[in-house]
Amino acid sequence: MTEIIKQSGRFIVGELVTHKLLKYRAVIFDVDPQFSQSDDWYAEMAPSNPSKTQPWYHLLVHQAQKPAYVAEEFLQLDTVSSPIFHSKIYEYFSRFEYGQYHLKKRAN
Repeated sequence: MTEIIKQSGRFIVGELVTHKLLKYRAVIFDVDPQFSQSDDWYAEMAPSNPSKTQPWYHLLVHQAQKPAYVAEEFLQLDTVSSPIFHSKIYEYFSRFEYGQYHLKKRAN
């Protein structure tokens, strides 16, 4: 996992988002200021060729097993504001409150 960056784009870690095209709900658990996967991954998983220079978000998708990696242009704020269900949610977050997840505090 990359270093957690709390704000480098339109969305922040812990916010709920919806994929504009695929309509799934998710929570952001990490942000890359620009694309950081391999060219092979990009060729296979990003056929619409979104810009690599925009922020890319690591997501825990509601009721899915694998995380997603999505360009900012495909995300919008979620309007449901209810928790998502994912087996790894509490590896990253301590609680859900006021429509947002809160990161666990790190031990020094």
